[in-house]
Amino acid sequence: MAKADGVKELQEVGRYLMNYELAWGNAGNISIRTAPDRYLISASGTYLGELADDDLVEVDLGGKPVDPMGKKPSKEMPMHEAVYQTRPEINAVLHASPFHSTLIACADVDPPGDLFVETMYYLERTARVPYCHPGSRELGEAVR
Repeated sequence: MAKADGVKELQEVGRYLMNYELAWGNAGNISIRTAPDRYLISASGTYLGELADDDLVEVDLGGKPVDPMGKKPSKEMPMHEAVYQTRPEINAVLHASPFHSTLIACADVDPPGDLFVETMYYLERTARVPYCHPGSRELGEAVR
């Protein structure tokens, strides 16, 4: 995907996440693969609902920004990097922090999976990793 197309896609997704309260404040980070060895990721501290072109940082799969003079990539880069390195067929990572799913995750409660057909389909494919500090290499490796 061309970088310009990736920027537009992420801006649209960021607005969607905020409009539907799937993310809040400056929590959450999103990325999209632009080449087999590169991806765009939201910059640290950005508000996903109003991403400007320069709020997206292109990095290589080693975590090195393509433009080192630009903004700092999200601290959650190790998690995005682990997904792209491990799963070459994955082209986007959406790491939002919806209130209710965050509450369930922090409470270590298994959400009921038999309420609706949709929940049976989606929640049966949910995986958990143990708590790791946000943005840590440990979290990236746990996601890997």
